[in-house]
Amino acid sequence: MPVTHGVPTITINHDHQFLVCDTNATMVPTAGVGFFARDTRFVSGYSLTINGRVPLLLDASPFDHFSARWEFTSPELTLAGTRNGAEDDVILEERAIGLRLDRTIFEGIHEDYDLVNYAAQPVRLILEVAIESDFADIFDVRRRRLVRRGNLQSSWHEKAGELRTSYVNGSFKRDLVITVERSSSHAEFANGRMQFVITLAPKETWHTCVEWLPVIDGHRARVLPCSAVHPRRPEMATGELPAVDVEASHPTLPIIWRQAVADMEALRMADFAVRRSVFIPAAGIPWYVTLFGRDTLVVAMESI
Repeated sequence: MPVTHGVPTITINHDHQFLVCDTNATMVPTAGVGFFARDTRFVSGYSLTINGRVPLLLDASPFDHFSARWEFTSPELTLAGTRNGAEDDVILEERAIGLRLDRTIFEGIHEDYDLVNYAAQPVRLILEVAIESDFADIFDVRRRRLVRRGNLQSSWHEKAGELRTSYVNGSFKRDLVITVERSSSHAEFANGRMQFVITLAPKETWHTCVEWLPVIDGHRARVLPCSAVHPRRPEMATGELPAVDVEASHPTLPIIWRQAVADMEALRMADFAVRRSVFIPAAGIPWYVTLFGRDTLVVAMESI
């Protein structure tokens, strides 16, 4: 039987939340990817463009189970310009603009966007970020059987720089708030996308934060601060597994032990329905981030 494999993806997770995306950070609703919390897909689609063009991926890698980084560069771009009072478009060569995207996950997602201008002249850029929500059940996503069962509404709050999407299906209600923080330029919303108009002098940099905040039972999710991709943040240390280490004459054994501890940290979920500071291992990442019978019991018993 031939060996088959799926599309390469990057996954980050923490507690009951996880994010799965393509290696270029994008998400397509029908591809079984997205940002999930408490068995609901809060973000189903994501795309990023610079002046209407998709940036070129240079590298992408997780830092830890809760963080990942993407490095992009610009394709050839056409910039609006003038000469002698008349319109005269300027061609900006490929790789003139660098873009870094960092994502961390806690209760919600924190994104850091950083641009740098490597060109010899000032540039005017439009960075567009499109984020879609469908609030699909995780098992519907897994089975690729997407059915809209409730009502969706989105609204942009200009003053606060927030995009709020609400979903209601009977007594079931969920919200996703997308906020823009610490931006070097004003955020706008048009054609279903957040837009940032950016002017950069040579070697100048630009930064903004975008936060994805699920609202469940009235509680707005918390996120990690800027530049938290590495190392582990104090906010995540509550209830951390005991710092038991192994020393051995062979250098490989301590490395294996520390990796096992890190893997258990990635699987750990809080179960406050029993009592606070009770933690259980997830059955698997990403699709079985739940208390799932045999798999959870086996991992728990092997960890004693």
